[in-house]
Amino acid sequence: MIVITYAYPLEVKGLKKKLIKVGLDNKVDWLRFNTDHGDGFESVSSDYSLILNVGFAGALNQSLALGQVVLVDRLINNEEWQETNLKSKSWHEAQRFAEASGISNGSLLTVDEPIVSVQVRDKLRMKSNADIVDMEGHYLFEMLDERASFVSFKIISDNADNDAWNNVKQYGDKWSNVLGETVAEFIAYFLRGNKQKSSGLPTMNSEL
Repeated sequence: MIVITYAYPLEVKGLKKKLIKVGLDNKVDWLRFNTDHGDGFESVSSDYSLILNVGFAGALNQSLALGQVVLVDRLINNEEWQETNLKSKSWHEAQRFAEASGISNGSLLTVDEPIVSVQVRDKLRMKSNADIVDMEGHYLFEMLDERASFVSFKIISDNADNDAWNNVKQYGDKWSNVLGETVAEFIAYFLRGNKQKSSGLPTMNSEL
């Protein structure tokens, strides 16, 4: 079973619709992760094969465009500046998928507060060398045990030159659909690679 984690319903709205459309919705569980309330994995079955974190993220690297999907390859915590390179078998499968799909890798910094100025963005970029930023990724990873395989796809929703909430109001549905298409393709790819497919699962050349 794949567990899909997210912070806000809009982030997975497009993915939920896509998985229902192609008949993969019964292959996943959903967990909304909220660091403010300490929500974790107590309610998740232990037979999961993948923890898949998806959602919106801000750009620290100015070369990243709004609406661009990124595969996270490194996690950074801004409290202790602890770095974790993702290198599980499942992550390498995601890397192969990303390369075939033209998706860039990026390092993810997790912070406690939204970044609202160019000065703060540039300072964090210089200190961490991170490409993107969110408020849950590293905390989520820390809660997993050694059995867990962790993969994270993020879509760029903002940078310090514009307002995240205004962007999400204007483009959130569009970005959710783009992210949903990408992640649904990866889920089909992952399931086939793990020999979990049945005759009813789509292929990369079918409805996905």
